[in-house]
Amino acid sequence: MKIKIDRLSIQNYFLYLYFFSINIENFNPTGYFSLSKLAGITYIVSAFLSFKNFTSLNRKQLYFYWPILIFIIYLTLISIINFNNYSNRFFDIAFIQNVLIFMVLVNHVRKDAYVLEKGMFALAVGSIIVSFFLFLGIGVSEIATEGDIVRKTFFNAGANELALKLSAGLAIIISILYENILKIKKWIRLLLIFSVPLLILGILGTASRTAFLIIPACGLAWFGFKLLASNNKFYALLLGLFTLVIFLTPIILIALQAEQFQFLAERLANTGGIADNSETGRFTLWLGYFSLIFENFIFGNGYSGFDLLSYDFFGFIESPHNVLLEVFLYTGLIGFLIYILFLSRIFVVSYKLYKQKSRILPTILIPIALAFILILQGLNEKICWIILAYIIGTYMYSFKKFKYLNEDFNSH
Repeated sequence: MKIKIDRLSIQNYFLYLYFFSINIENFNPTGYFSLSKLAGITYIVSAFLSFKNFTSLNRKQLYFYWPILIFIIYLTLISIINFNNYSNRFFDIAFIQNVLIFMVLVNHVRKDAYVLEKGMFALAVGSIIVSFFLFLGIGVSEIATEGDIVRKTFFNAGANELALKLSAGLAIIISILYENILKIKKWIRLLLIFSVPLLILGILGTASRTAFLIIPACGLAWFGFKLLASNNKFYALLLGLFTLVIFLTPIILIALQAEQFQFLAERLANTGGIADNSETGRFTLWLGYFSLIFENFIFGNGYSGFDLLSYDFFGFIESPHNVLLEVFLYTGLIGFLIYILFLSRIFVVSYKLYKQKSRILPTILIPIALAFILILQGLNEKICWIILAYIIGTYMYSFKKFKYLNEDFNSH
């Protein structure tokens, strides 16, 4: 019996591998190439075997694409204009790669409507495996912080970054248990239930304040969308509160019983303390960079101008750890508004997916994407762009018409 593997199947498997590898992005056995980077490159190469299908642009896609494409062009021009003796940087490979993969992922849905759903499942499986390794102490790195707090991470990954990825895995599992779009078998869903405590322990082990607070934030995002979408607000309020209690109570009880919770509690208590206000602490960077916005408020400084401003002000170059602040410094008010337009279109369709299709995963992933945007380096974070691509791709598949374009969505 011959096994026939077509081109689309190969492309799908490389996509699943890419999503799976997101959780082990820092695993670099060769010292030169991480598994995640290799998976991303092989996925792009496989996609371009169907060059026309994966690179074609129609009006429906351009509605979402053109703001980020204009943003990239503007950022490049401003960077070139602001060349100086210290920096002539005008290009960020990681950012461009993420945007390219983002567009390829959205196009992939045109060939396989459920490919991103399956990819998200692969991402969740990766989260479970990493949590299991953390539990066994395999590949664990420890980060000493203020006081006696020791944060655990996986192969030297950023603790907040890893914890948010595990939170995304938890959100995906909850969505599978709630709506099960892929019709996953009952025994597999039962195993997913048992994986929830493991994921929670993994998140707690990182002592990430952000990831811990994101879990209820995901529930509140769903609750807020439910209230907005419902005609009977009182009924939606009662049902929403009851559902939140059902899902959050076991998570909270598991967290309170875990030994790792005390480390997280200490970090929560020390918020705004020495670490946050150190030379490279988040609060110090935010205040410093906010004051630098007004150096070129309208047009921005580009990459090159930003490097010089940062070095002159701090004595070093460091990310603001806030994409909105970063975008304003790079491109001023003009680029900031373009970027906000890009994000707002995605968040609006996330709400439409819930209101008209009752989809919860695009809803509860929003706080995770916002966490990467507001306190980390979302422009260069692969998972952030995966979430944005998932929302757009799901929307384009779920709706037969784009009401704002008033044209049929039947092309495949």
